[in-house]
Amino acid sequence: YRSWMAAAASGGAELGAETVRGPGNHGFTAGLLRLLGVSSLSFWADCVASLSLALVLGLAWNKASRALPFAEQWSGWIALGVITHPLAWHHSYVLAYPLCAFALSRARERAHVALALAGTACIGLVIPQTLGSDFVRPLELASMKSWGVCLNALALVLARRRESREA
Repeated sequence: YRSWMAAAASGGAELGAETVRGPGNHGFTAGLLRLLGVSSLSFWADCVASLSLALVLGLAWNKASRALPFAEQWSGWIALGVITHPLAWHHSYVLAYPLCAFALSRARERAHVALALAGTACIGLVIPQTLGSDFVRPLELASMKSWGVCLNALALVLARRRESREA
């Protein structure tokens, strides 16, 4: 337990600054702290940023997703956990794919389909293996995968609102 707590509280000391704040960390928490130039050794900055982002984005998702069925709401909450986690590595985003699937299945208008496809592409296709490191690295540093989650959430909510107006 002590070793685990020491490693968890060490931030970049245990994992390395590149792992904690580098392009491999696609979450909004890391993106915000990169933007502010906060050291990766500052464990408490990660905690405060992560919880603050989760609170703000959680309130927004709670309000925006009220009209969605339970499964679609829940997929958004899972995806929210990924984008606000202090260590949101590329493999974490597999948890956002249900949100992508719901957004794509609900979208009927071209704009909603385009948002959902763009968001899904940000998560799954904008990677060094497909587009090259030189192109992708700046996008990764801008938390591209997290923005892709947001695009899918937006597409899902807008498509549901359109359906409600038509009904």
